[in-house]
Amino acid sequence: MIPPTTESFAAAASVLAAYCRSLDTGDLAGLRSVFTADAELVLADGTAHGVDAIAARYAPFFASARTSRHHLTNLEVLAASDTEIEASAYLLVVTERAGNVSIASGTYRDHLLRQDGAWLIQRKAISMEVPFARVATRADGGSHRRSGGGT
Repeated sequence: MIPPTTESFAAAASVLAAYCRSLDTGDLAGLRSVFTADAELVLADGTAHGVDAIAARYAPFFASARTSRHHLTNLEVLAASDTEIEASAYLLVVTERAGNVSIASGTYRDHLLRQDGAWLIQRKAISMEVPFARVATRADGGSHRRSGGGT
């Protein structure tokens, strides 16, 4: 591995933003497109092996009637080469469902590989240090649906 570069930082930021955007817009094809075929998703309650298992893991989230925004901060490229990047970022998630607004916070740890010229997530570990907690109720009691990929 070599010291991180502007290119490795930009690559990591782009892939992680695409991952978050796919979650927020309910774009299952977009989610699948940021992972390698043999990717791993490591969560507190288990590991999904392979992009099909990862997509299945997110299917209930995509089917739910909620709005979400995944905000990444403090992105750090820990190590990089021409074909691999190790990155870490803080995560703040804001969700709204049936008028209830909740937040949670955690850390993403990603191993990216360059395949056929594209950077993809080969391993994503998610650690939620602050679990979801309801912080507000919308005054109008309404609910907005995802925007961007749907209505």
